[in-house]
Amino acid sequence: MRVFVSYSAEDEDLKKGLLKHLAPAVRKGTLSSWDRSQVRAGDAPATVIAAELASAQVALVLLSASYLDRDGPADEDLGRIAERQAAGGLRVVPVVLSACAWRDEPRLRDLQVLPRDGQPIRSRRDRDAALAQVCHELAALAPALTAEEPASQLRPTAGGT
Repeated sequence: MRVFVSYSAEDEDLKKGLLKHLAPAVRKGTLSSWDRSQVRAGDAPATVIAAELASAQVALVLLSASYLDRDGPADEDLGRIAERQAAGGLRVVPVVLSACAWRDEPRLRDLQVLPRDGQPIRSRRDRDAALAQVCHELAALAPALTAEEPASQLRPTAGGT
C-alpha cells in the first residue's frame, strides 16, 4: 500500500512518530510512505509531489491548525488530493494531530478521522498508543487496497467524528 503523507512542517515530530509506528509494515513490504521532506535537491517539488500523489493508494492528511492555516499545506495539497480522490483510486484518511477546525474544511468534514473519536493525538496522555491505533487502522485498509479493489469503491464512514 502506497501512502502519501500531507502535513505541516510544524508537525514534524508527530509525523516522525507515526512513521516509526509504521516501520514494521514498511519492513514487511506491506506499506511504503512518501512525504514532501523526500523531495531532493534539484527536483521540481510540484512535479515530484504530483507524481507521488498519482501513485498513492492512501493520502494520510495530518491535521492541525498549522496544516489548515491560510498558506499552509492544506492550500496546496488538499486540492490535489480531492481531485485525485474524485478520479478514483485514492482513499483519504485524515488524522487529527492537534485541536483545529477540521470540521470546517468541506473536503474533510464527511470523512471518518483517526483517532476515531476525533480527539487530537497531542492532547492524549499516551501519544504512542494513539499513534499505534492509527497504524492499526491503516493496516486494516491494506488487504482491500492491495487486492486492487478501486479505492473509489471503498466508502468512508460518514460523520467524521
